[in-house]
Amino acid sequence: MKVRVWRYHVAEEMREEFEREYGTDGSWAVLFATATGFVETTLYREARSASTYLTVDRFVSEDAWLRFRRENDAAYTALGERLAHLTLEQEELV
Repeated sequence: MKVRVWRYHVAEEMREEFEREYGTDGSWAVLFATATGFVETTLYREARSASTYLTVDRFVSEDAWLRFRRENDAAYTALGERLAHLTLEQEELV
């Protein structure tokens, strides 16, 4: 299993759109779902800070993740650029 975890800090006025785009049925999950080996994306909001979120993306293997990236690099990059305005900070944890 390949698990990717990201932490995001989101401005109050962007939280609703962020939750829609980064949630289970959001743009990232839709893009990842085009890949063989994608399992799920889950969005969590930190209990102590309403503006801090974690996303957990799961693929069946490291190879599945790397294949997705090779085959979808342009779409992955474009989506990241399109949604960049939603976050104040982001950090890949795993």
